[in-house]
Amino acid sequence: MPNQFRHLFLSCLILLGVNGLSQSFTDDLRISGNYHCGLVVPEYNNFTYLVEKNTQAFELTASKQTTGKNIWEKLYNYPSYGISAYYSTLGNDRVHGREFAIVPFAVFHYLKTDRFHIDQEIGIGFGYVTKCFDPQTNFENVAVGSHLNCHFTMRLGMHYQFTPKFDFGTGIGFSHFSNGNLQEPNEGINVVGLYAGISYLIGKASEKEMGEIEPYKKDHVFDFVYSFGGKHTRSLQSNIYMTSSIALEYKYFASRAFHMGIGTDLFYDSSTKIEMQTTNPIPYEKSYAWSSGIHISQELIYNQISLIVQEGIYVGLTDKINGHHIYNRGIIKYNLSDRFFVSMAMKTHLHILDYPELGIGINWK
Repeated sequence: MPNQFRHLFLSCLILLGVNGLSQSFTDDLRISGNYHCGLVVPEYNNFTYLVEKNTQAFELTASKQTTGKNIWEKLYNYPSYGISAYYSTLGNDRVHGREFAIVPFAVFHYLKTDRFHIDQEIGIGFGYVTKCFDPQTNFENVAVGSHLNCHFTMRLGMHYQFTPKFDFGTGIGFSHFSNGNLQEPNEGINVVGLYAGISYLIGKASEKEMGEIEPYKKDHVFDFVYSFGGKHTRSLQSNIYMTSSIALEYKYFASRAFHMGIGTDLFYDSSTKIEMQTTNPIPYEKSYAWSSGIHISQELIYNQISLIVQEGIYVGLTDKINGHHIYNRGIIKYNLSDRFFVSMAMKTHLHILDYPELGIGINWK
């Protein structure tokens, strides 16, 4: 095992140790080892010819089982959380190299019995690939334009506990990594595959805290968000062009864990002029850098953190670069207080990434 991989896993354990201040560090702490075998899912035709073999990955994880110390742990059926160190081939060592990744994750448990349960894992972190695009030495690699990338995983697994300490897990997973269009090219790499592994409970398993969840009173708010970001153009230029947006949204609190919303957006993209010179022959006007639309949103809440998906339609000022009619956002939001929040988002056109955004917002009734 590479020395870098061992160092990553030790870092995982140190990070998890922060949560051991109020109880024994080893209580409810599991370490796991997984083997993955997968297929690269191409986003463009030429990628198929570059993939020489299936991907293989090795993963070490450290995770903690929650016990119901707050209402959110009870509401989500006592999820687990942790961090993984991941080492993977990418189908072609010469062109794509290999990837090292650190991925924090959460696991939600379903159909759980004393020995068997089904779970869903979602994680997002950072990956480092050993080979990326270079116009002289690695021009075939149009999938990844930078060494540092964002790594996303989603898995559905089954686990069987055959002793109080050991369990066996297997399932199917999807992973994607790319740099969010901060550096071109940025097609990204998608992998779908199977995994299997063994986990070990280091300490003891704590008793779960039971109890009724207090009734929830439905409510609503208005959100205002200002966001800013940056992007590279599709012409492989080295410049990063500024982007910004404002959004106003009405949000209905359908339940404690789920909110729905409808809102308006105004976008500014300073790369529009240079993009239109290569993709659209019509004369450029300053107003073309602006676009506007309306969107609906779905928000999943866990304590101070929210995961949000938005689907929007351009209305009024339309997309002049590629003529897209719809846009999307994936957003992670953190509430600083009852009124103020910060966010990190990725604006896309379906599966085509446009640019990342950082935002700050306020809400009121």
